[in-house]
Amino acid sequence: MTTTFSAYMQKVIGSGPGDWNVIAQPPMLQQMLLVSESAPPGQVRQHMSIEHPSYSMAMRSDLGITMVAGIVCAQTFADPWASAFGDAHTEYLVFCFNGAPVYRTLYVAVDSEHCWLPLPRAGTSVVPKPYAELMRLLNGLTREVGYDHYFARAGLVVADEPWPD
Repeated sequence: MTTTFSAYMQKVIGSGPGDWNVIAQPPMLQQMLLVSESAPPGQVRQHMSIEHPSYSMAMRSDLGITMVAGIVCAQTFADPWASAFGDAHTEYLVFCFNGAPVYRTLYVAVDSEHCWLPLPRAGTSVVPKPYAELMRLLNGLTREVGYDHYFARAGLVVADEPWPD
């Protein structure tokens, strides 16, 4: 039984694609948003938008450990390193234990969602090794992609640093 956050993260990051059950477009995890749009002067148009994550993942050996990915944070991402890709935006990855969120981080979806890359430390191209390994795992769970090729193309560099802080 996982009892500490550190043990939880070690178990997740040390796992492989075969350790997870993955469900694409999980219908029960949607959120409804009231969206306001510009309209003629003095008017506001509103409509409901339903968003849901792209994937829900549960660890086969410990179903209390789950992750939810693909919740859009920002529709565009324009850091210089992402300019190597035609389309980039940020998304959330939420870690849950027994259904309760325990940690949330961002990653960058690039090349029209073909690859998910870690968000480097602000103002650098440095990515802590555990975070880079986690993103390799997520790509392996959800798509067939040359993660290492995308990582190198972005100019990201792995550092032997702890993650998460």
